[in-house]
Amino acid sequence: MGKVYAPPLPAINYDYNGDWQKQEEEYTDLLKEWCNKHGRGAYRGSIVQFPVADGYAVYMIISLKPLELIHVPLGDAYEYQYIERLSPSDIRKEADNYKQMSIIFGK
Repeated sequence: MGKVYAPPLPAINYDYNGDWQKQEEEYTDLLKEWCNKHGRGAYRGSIVQFPVADGYAVYMIISLKPLELIHVPLGDAYEYQYIERLSPSDIRKEADNYKQMSIIFGK
């Protein structure tokens, strides 16, 4: 079982009159920098996401051994109810899937 932490940075104060997607990208870039500085392993700073309701629960990897994640409060800040049941192998697969989908859709 892994640990899930609150983000080390304050949540986004969305400006819905502006470009909210850019705000989310800037926020995840800052979290990735933090994970690269404080995390361990090749997957640190990688994103995993799980469908929840009308959006996604988003997490960022700090390390796989031991499994440590940051909950990323994007949009409605959904949480995945089974996140603590996932193994490092499950998280690695989800990170690889997210990376491949990002390549396909040009993110």
